[in-house]
This record gives sequence, C-alpha cells and structure tokens, in this order.
Amino acid sequence: MRVKNSYKKFRLFNLPALGISIFLLILVLFSLGFAQTANASSGSATLAVYPYGGTLNKGCSYLLNVGLNTGGLDTDGTDVVLFYDPTVLSILAIIDTRMYPNYVLNSIDNINGKISISALASASQPIHGKNILAQINFTVLPQTTATTTTINFDFDPSNPTKTTDSNVTQTATILDILKTVYNGSYKVGSGSC
Repeated sequence: MRVKNSYKKFRLFNLPALGISIFLLILVLFSLGFAQTANASSGSATLAVYPYGGTLNKGCSYLLNVGLNTGGLDTDGTDVVLFYDPTVLSILAIIDTRMYPNYVLNSIDNINGKISISALASASQPIHGKNILAQINFTVLPQTTATTTTINFDFDPSNPTKTTDSNVTQTATILDILKTVYNGSYKVGSGSC
C-alpha cells in the first residue's frame, strides 16, 4: 500500500512539473524564433534606380545607377532583377562598381527586357552601407513611338522566401532583408543628346 501511495504522490507531483517544463521549452523556442525575426526586421535593405525620373531622348545613351542601402546590416550577397521595355530601351553594358568583391552574374536580355545582377561578399568580409551596386549603360531606341517607359525591380515584398526576384541576403542567415525598392519612370522625348 505504501508503494501505491508513494507512486501516486510521485506521479501527481511530476505531472504539473512536466507540464511546466513543456510550457517553458515552448516559450524558449518561440522566443528564439521571435528574436531572429526581430533582428531581421530591425534593419532593412533598399534598392533604387537613379535617376528615378526625367526625360530620356530618343537615340541618346544614358547611365543608370542601381543603388543599395543595407540598412546598417551586414550582407553576404545581393541579387537584382530589373525589367524594362525592349521596344524602347537597349541595354549596352552593366558596369560593376566593386561594392561587392565578386560579381558572379551580369546578364542582359534585350529580347525580353530583363537585367540580372548577382554580387557576393567574401566569406571573411560582409558588405554593409549605402553605395552604388552597379551602373547600367543604355540607349533609347530612335524608332520607338513610346512617350513613357519604366525600369522596375522584380520584387515581391509579400514573399521574402522567393529567390528568383531581387533580394539582399543578411550575413550568416538565409534571410532576405530587402523591404523596399524604388523603380524608375521616365518620359521619352525627341530632344538632343
């Protein structure tokens, strides 16, 4: 009988302790996940094309800057995907500015109107700050009949896990810290170059 009573006391005493332990474990795991999310959202990166407006004259060549602001966070790499109208613009070159030491992709698709840039930091030195990531040299086609045109980032802010659009990767994580992009919108003119 004593054994039964001790067993009951032991079992009744440890069930609440077990429940409290499970609750604390869940709380700690939730806190760790929340801390990681909070760290990612405390700073955020932006990408911008500039100039972001103005008049582009037919037959003239221009230089467009692609700017990156890491929001004070260290980054391992940045991918930029830009779309433009290939019946209005012809991209001539992408110029690396050496913000990152490794530019592993600079792709121009003048058929579909797509520019792709991918830059990586070295393993020992992440990149942070505000600088020009790349420059794009382009010409406005002289035969275009368009009166306006745009250069837009491929960016889906509602899907930070999407890897085929523009993104900025925080160092030592796989978190995309890109939160905002600034696209370009231009008038097409017929003035002199």
